[in-house]
Amino acid sequence: MMFGVGFVAVLIPQTLLGFFLTNQEAISKATLPLRFTGVTVAFDAVSVVMQNALLGVGDAKKVAAISIGTQWFLFLPVAYLGVMYFPGFNLNYLWGLYVAQRVAQGFLYANIWKQGGWKDIKV
Repeated sequence: MMFGVGFVAVLIPQTLLGFFLTNQEAISKATLPLRFTGVTVAFDAVSVVMQNALLGVGDAKKVAAISIGTQWFLFLPVAYLGVMYFPGFNLNYLWGLYVAQRVAQGFLYANIWKQGGWKDIKV
């Protein structure tokens, strides 16, 4: 399902954006970030499912560490440095960085699930 939604966003981003935006310049600037999102929406869905599965079995400490760690120690510092010190670091780079962070979270959550340490948690 999510792959299909993402596929549509990759194929016809201007049409989708046209439902929400009327300014052609805004549509032009939002097209590439929507395509990034379309490519990764299935990964993001897996990330959310794995995150909530781990929360459901009581592995909240690891979920919190990954969530906080990837946002506060990866995404935000790199975004800050990019915006402050690299003039060409625009919305597309920021959105690509955000997408990379979400995909990394998904892989980390899936790896924790695969390792199975959550089976020993007493709730």
